[in-house]
Amino acid sequence: MGKGVILTGIMPDFPVDSGLLQARLDLAGTLAAPSGTLRCQINDLILATPVDDGQPQGPFEVQATLRIHREGIDLEKLRVDSALMSLQGQGRWRVDDPPVPWTAFKAQPPAGTLAASVDFDIPDLGWLAGMLPGVQKITGRLNGALRVDGPLKHPVVMADLAIREGSLRPEGDAPPLKSLQADLQADATRLTIQSCLGEIGGAPFEVSGNIQRLDEKDWVTNLHLTGTNLLLYRTVDVRVRADTDLRLTGPLEKMSLTGEIGLTNGRMSRNVDFFSILKEKRPSAGTPPELLFSFPEPPLKDMVFDVQITSRTPFGLRNNVIKGSLRPDLHLGGTGELPILTGNVYVDQTHLRLPAGVMTIQSGVVRFLPSRANRPEMELLGDGKVFDYDITALIEGPVEEPRVTLSSSPPLPGNELMLMLITGQPPANESRSTTGGVPMNLAVYIGQDLISQWFDGDSTESWASILDRFKVTLGRRVTRSGEETLEAEFRIGEDVFKDGDSIYITGEKDVFDFYNAGLKFVFRFQ
Repeated sequence: MGKGVILTGIMPDFPVDSGLLQARLDLAGTLAAPSGTLRCQINDLILATPVDDGQPQGPFEVQATLRIHREGIDLEKLRVDSALMSLQGQGRWRVDDPPVPWTAFKAQPPAGTLAASVDFDIPDLGWLAGMLPGVQKITGRLNGALRVDGPLKHPVVMADLAIREGSLRPEGDAPPLKSLQADLQADATRLTIQSCLGEIGGAPFEVSGNIQRLDEKDWVTNLHLTGTNLLLYRTVDVRVRADTDLRLTGPLEKMSLTGEIGLTNGRMSRNVDFFSILKEKRPSAGTPPELLFSFPEPPLKDMVFDVQITSRTPFGLRNNVIKGSLRPDLHLGGTGELPILTGNVYVDQTHLRLPAGVMTIQSGVVRFLPSRANRPEMELLGDGKVFDYDITALIEGPVEEPRVTLSSSPPLPGNELMLMLITGQPPANESRSTTGGVPMNLAVYIGQDLISQWFDGDSTESWASILDRFKVTLGRRVTRSGEETLEAEFRIGEDVFKDGDSIYITGEKDVFDFYNAGLKFVFRFQ
């Protein structure tokens, strides 16, 4: 074995940072017909690639043995090992009419046939995350085999790939892929998905199809995704699940996404922040709010949509103001750069909690019209009883600027009805009690909202179960300053010491204009 040689600087066309090369060449014969064996070993090979580009830098251990003879070259052994991967291969090159014309290579390129194979195993795909934009984390195992066979000028290259225990976590709010198991086959003109199974949000999906190359530039996709109850989108307060049947077909430059998405388990629980109304509004940046999403870069930019969005089960709305459900019947069209929704979203019976009480939307529809792309219009009809007034509300027009028409029995002007709903004060009460300029019922309403959020959380208790524990009494007496007294209590426990007892947190504004707080125990005796 010859003396080791440092690779740095002697291989300028190969991205090598450092490594130790040891080689031995045993050669016999003539220049026109040589024969012999080349054995080489590279230790601690480090590739000269940036650490943050996601490629494995090493160190690698490389061993290779080549035998040269009159019929061609045999790669008897090739082995590459590192902490991230292992590779081993073998092969041969044969001329059609031996011996090999070694001295003629300068005048004409080598001919003959190739037959080679490489098997590789990558036990952890985590390093790939740095090479894929928009991907936060990748796990899984990749192994496969590469086969090369045929004439040296146009050999046939085949690859078999297998992914096991894979997962992919994208950046943003897109759900991760888990339990990915895939078998792929590829050659110079086609990538075929023989099987691909996995889970999105604990629900199974399957992908099949292929990507085919028609010529040097054009690729055509034909992929099919199916899944049951897939988690398509998830944040703290929004969840969308759906039965999915989608096909991606056509040339890569202008693909078509067709199929159906049937919502199965969706909800939105984002609360209305009343205090944000007082904050300064900052101008938004990026994608205009009327766009559902947008892909500004090719090839997704020119992708054409033809997707029907329906509802297997109603989409739930539940926050501190609204409790109800929606049933979409929409069509997603347009392109990746400018998607367009058309169709209707039907509003089931929905309750709105206002300072004056609960209003109920009995029926309604939100229309996405082709003439007003991505700017829906609504038509909702609601009613409710506030104090002694039976109120009917008609809400119509653009979602961003709806028109509200109120009527009542007994009749009352619309502006007074609106004021009554917003403030929670009866219209005949000219001397409304206020707290710092805010009507007292409105302040109580916001306080009820805060308590509801603290104690309700993500439980399935209704507003009634929370608000039944919260009691406010206004105006039982008049304070020295002439304002109404305030008495409030919230039940925090029952059956603590004995059956039938209760514990309350209490607070009041008394006749002396003092604010008091305490605990109240209520015992029931037989």
